[in-house]
Amino acid sequence: MKLNTLALPHLEKTKGSIVNVSRVDAHKPLLLFPEGTDKCPRATGRSKTFAEKKNIVHYDYVLHPRITGFVHIIQKMRKENYIDHLYDVTIAFNDSIVQSEVDLIKLGVTAHDVRFNIRKIPIADLPTTDQELGLWLKNLWVEKEERLRKFYSQSSETRQLDKLPNAKSFDLTPQNRVFQLLILFMWIILTIGWIYFFLTSNYRFWLALITIGFYVGLQKIYHGSEMFISKIGLDEWRKRSDSNRQQPAAAANILNGNLKRD
Repeated sequence: MKLNTLALPHLEKTKGSIVNVSRVDAHKPLLLFPEGTDKCPRATGRSKTFAEKKNIVHYDYVLHPRITGFVHIIQKMRKENYIDHLYDVTIAFNDSIVQSEVDLIKLGVTAHDVRFNIRKIPIADLPTTDQELGLWLKNLWVEKEERLRKFYSQSSETRQLDKLPNAKSFDLTPQNRVFQLLILFMWIILTIGWIYFFLTSNYRFWLALITIGFYVGLQKIYHGSEMFISKIGLDEWRKRSDSNRQQPAAAANILNGNLKRD
């Protein structure tokens, strides 16, 4: 579940965004990274410094989670009755770990064997107090560290993530692979089409300028296109709510003889 990279001054703004999104009809999944970033050398060094400062164990395979942001967001979603389940996702790379796009382009490193372990947790099973919820997250990260340690200590030919009771395995089916190829083909065609358009069209400069201006404007005014869309949905929700409240009031006025007639 992305938002735990937020600093404390931004928490109130984030909680306000959760309120807005929660009032839109369609429920949106929220992706959070309790570690705040990927495990690059710089982030690993900062995590080690943090562990030494707090006199706690330094992790080799994960980073220490950021408790405050996670707790604030989960508790706010609970208050808004916006969350039923939390999905705990652990990812392990069996062959190559692609650290960045630079590795992909410059070194040609790609991951061909990626293992996902996904656990569905009812929100009712999580602790209710801030302190206990923070401790729950810490213990979960201890568990992740140990599971990944066991995984990478095995031979690459036999590696397996520890399976939880009643776990099910899902592999890519031939239909999935065909669908992946269709998506790849679609993006290749679209990319070639856009390149051709920008090389041949007389309107490419204005299109690029308008597009950049549009998204910069959305970022400045609404803090992103997703928040702009959420605002539209929220406005529609408010209009329907106001209409629903006005209808009983109008009926009451008619019954009481208070409605003015022309």
